[in-house]
Amino acid sequence: MISDENIAHQWGLSFDDVEFINARPKAMRVGLAAQLKHFQQAGRFLSDWADISDEARAFLSEQVDAQRMDTDLYDFQGRSARRHCAEIVVRLGFVRMTERHRSALSDWLQASECSQGLSLDDMVEDAFLWCRDHKVFAYSAKIMERLVRSARQQFLEQLLDDVVDRLSGDAIAKLETSLAQPGEPTGFYRLKDDAGAATLESMLMVTQRLGFIQGLALPKDLLADVG
Repeated sequence: MISDENIAHQWGLSFDDVEFINARPKAMRVGLAAQLKHFQQAGRFLSDWADISDEARAFLSEQVDAQRMDTDLYDFQGRSARRHCAEIVVRLGFVRMTERHRSALSDWLQASECSQGLSLDDMVEDAFLWCRDHKVFAYSAKIMERLVRSARQQFLEQLLDDVVDRLSGDAIAKLETSLAQPGEPTGFYRLKDDAGAATLESMLMVTQRLGFIQGLALPKDLLADVG
């Protein structure tokens, strides 16, 4: 259950906010208030009323002297809503994302987020928060998702390059043989096989695989910094 205190903290409007919002028709006020507060919190705009709780919606209605039914008239995809978003961006002093911002965000994602093993959705959310903290307006979730995917791919490629750089020549030769002959006892496919029932044959096969892996002499801290 969401407490009244938490609702007030997240969705409370300042006197300046109320003055800004009440300059609009009543039918527009709650939607504008929701966009303003959500953008301040998450760094991006709402796309539907379903994205916020009924408690938050009711609390906003009370603050701007509007009826709950007025919210049903607000179209988040309409021309007025788009104009409101533009006004909020200017009012809060945000700037539109440039290539310089994209590069800085990508660097931050690779340095701080990718190594934690976070999901794509979590990283997109954190990227919007980075934009919020840096007063940068990101155009849409789709653009942000593409940027996050690109950062993840760059991180992975750099990670794999770093791994290869730390492997011995002997380990690389053994791994290449394993990949070239994936069906052999120490081939790539067989290394991933389940041990199965504990028979003499299965134990000997597992021992052979473990011996192969130990023979690679992989650095023990190879993936120490990767979630």
